[in-house]
Amino acid sequence: MFQPCYTRSLNFIDKTTNSSLSVELATPTLVHASGVRDTVTFQVTLSDTDQLAISNLVDAGTSAGFTMPSDIDSIIVPFAVYGHKPQTLFFNGSGSVGLQVVNSMDGAILGTFGTIIGSAASQDAKSMLALTVPVHGLSSASRGATLKLKPILTGVRSDQSVVTSLGHIYSGPGSFTLSKADVSFEESSFLVSVPTSFGLSQNYPNPFNPTTRIDYQLSAPGIVSLSVYDVLGRRVADLAGGYHKAGYYTSTWNANTMSSGVYYVRCAVTDETGKQQFSKVEKVMLVK
Repeated sequence: MFQPCYTRSLNFIDKTTNSSLSVELATPTLVHASGVRDTVTFQVTLSDTDQLAISNLVDAGTSAGFTMPSDIDSIIVPFAVYGHKPQTLFFNGSGSVGLQVVNSMDGAILGTFGTIIGSAASQDAKSMLALTVPVHGLSSASRGATLKLKPILTGVRSDQSVVTSLGHIYSGPGSFTLSKADVSFEESSFLVSVPTSFGLSQNYPNPFNPTTRIDYQLSAPGIVSLSVYDVLGRRVADLAGGYHKAGYYTSTWNANTMSSGVYYVRCAVTDETGKQQFSKVEKVMLVK
């Protein structure tokens, strides 16, 4: 019997400029160390194209719950990006497609991973990309817990002229999945490039309440530690860790349980021998 695959899309249009952006998500894939792949389904929602709340972070809902097998090496979520003059929909000409790994019991975010999508000057864009989450970069609490995946998009303008909606995609099995070890990239006016230097950007927004986006980048592979400290030097949150390939990344800090005040975000990168490659601290302010 035919069983359609259900996935999501996030769609944006600027009524003033007629700019548009659509991010279509494929079925998430769990990759075992042996190379065997399992898929994770999205939860079907009853709403059709309800207007989503526009903010610095827009989420596409969650997947069904699943238990992380002990031999999982990575999680891969392919996605397609389409647009007409999409650069005008971003704050600074670029945004980030990310994936949060969430504990389905208490909603705690165990890890956030993302990749920057930036637009060239062309009028139209079409690209097929993939977001890869290294499981060893997740919190140890992910092992044995019931998890959910939450795709997110950050950096979209929150003007009143921008309308956003959640789309629903029903397709045949295998119509939008990975067929090889790595996804192949099509030539596109969207650029995903390797940075020329290590970096940690100032969070946005700042001041914030209660979530903020933190972008960082690696010009070479390394072991990353991205943590938050209070004014007394106590570590209050771990946002990312483990081995990262060279590239652009984004993390979201939810400080809902923290008190108002000044905090410090530190990003440190070492190579496999333990030699420090990069270290930087940014001051952030939580105002409730």
